[in-house]
Amino acid sequence: MKAVLKLTLTAFCALAMAWQAHRMYGGTVKLPEAVFLGVATVIVYHFSLPTRWWAALLAPAVAVSFFLLEPEQQFAALLPFALWILYIGAPGTGAWGLRRLPWLKPLAVALAWMAATTLFPLPTELWPQTVGLCITRLVLVFALALAYDLHDQAEDHEGGLPTLAVQLGARGVFRVIRLCWVLAALGVLLDAGRFGMALTVGRLAGVVLTAWLLERLFRPGSDASWRKIAVDALLLVQPAIVFFFI
Repeated sequence: MKAVLKLTLTAFCALAMAWQAHRMYGGTVKLPEAVFLGVATVIVYHFSLPTRWWAALLAPAVAVSFFLLEPEQQFAALLPFALWILYIGAPGTGAWGLRRLPWLKPLAVALAWMAATTLFPLPTELWPQTVGLCITRLVLVFALALAYDLHDQAEDHEGGLPTLAVQLGARGVFRVIRLCWVLAALGVLLDAGRFGMALTVGRLAGVVLTAWLLERLFRPGSDASWRKIAVDALLLVQPAIVFFFI
């Protein structure tokens, strides 16, 4: 039940973030785009599980929806796909995957999410206007990826996976995460002239709320059983802000 909820929530977060990009820059999420992004997200996050064969059942939906996309969207989909291939590394071993490089592991995840939920949904002519959103989204996902690694710190240490959480410890990881919130706020401020004061203040408040909630999730003695799902849910804060302000 928890695994199904996690996969469903992850796909919903990707769709919500794509919707946010459309809402901010114009356009709507079309059916082929929604199917491709949502199902591909489920496959990507299911691929490393023991039951990854199940993901093959969804492959036809991804293939059909991909060929129904606009050519520029097909091109934009190549970047997160390439990052995923580099992330997992050699099939079955991950010997050369970016997931084994402490700084590149969360960066690859953040770049893939930024590309899939910002560049992929929008026409290429709008890409230069999305610098602020790209920065905010990149560092937000980077921070949450570090939180994932911190949650898995003991398991990764035992398995010999050299993550930043293993190297820096909780205090060092949260120093980096707090720097991410500053950079996320700067990304929001870059958009201030385009979207106005109300949305800017709302999005800044969303960054503060995300930071506060994440800190609470890692308080000593807090229940960790649903922590990863809660961390994923923090991806919905910014789309929710945009929903209420635009």
